[in-house]
Amino acid sequence: MPKPTGKKVEEGFYYSSGNNTQWLSVEDLRRLLKTDVIHE
Repeated sequence: MPKPTGKKVEEGFYYSSGNNTQWLSVEDLRRLLKTDVIHE
């Protein structure tokens, strides 16, 4: 298993999907499902 490559975020950081500026279209999601991008 590869070593995680994440990094720490600044104190006070929070994530909310309502803050997203980029969204995947239905076609983008279908394309991802056909590739190994999201398969484990």
